[in-house]
Amino acid sequence: MWGIYANDPEQRYLRIRSTPRKLLTSLAEAHPKMPHETCFVGKVLYKKEGDLETYVKNGGELQLQSNRFAESLLLKRRAFKHEREVRLVFFGKTELYDTKGLYRYGINPHSMITQIMADPNRDRNKWTSERLKLQAATGFRGRIKRSKIYDAPAWASPSYGTQKSPDAP
Repeated sequence: MWGIYANDPEQRYLRIRSTPRKLLTSLAEAHPKMPHETCFVGKVLYKKEGDLETYVKNGGELQLQSNRFAESLLLKRRAFKHEREVRLVFFGKTELYDTKGLYRYGINPHSMITQIMADPNRDRNKWTSERLKLQAATGFRGRIKRSKIYDAPAWASPSYGTQKSPDAP
């Protein structure tokens, strides 16, 4: 994912980790009245295009039940399976959304976020000081890590020489 979304060397990125339970709890706490009908969390299901078409057609009609509608928002083409996405869905009144159609609500990040991961393009030699700056800026007391996906392996590289094999004449 870093290679797709965080490949600009001039930009620095952070990924935050939470749990589905913490995400849903934060949304339900923002809406204590009837959260069972308005707040949903689910793992995205990656389907073949033909399966998506079958789902949408459903005999020509979509059921307008909140659960069924929320489930339909958890479908995505298989080409995006690498994202391993979880979605938080809220059905609310139109006036609650901003001009981009997004609903924003207050959260307590210290109770919701379990880890902060920095992109792998950060300078390893400066990482300790960068991590301390992130910790000071966010007040986050949990784990702040740097992705090591682009780091070379810790084991020694093989050496290649001109030695003859024991079987060679």
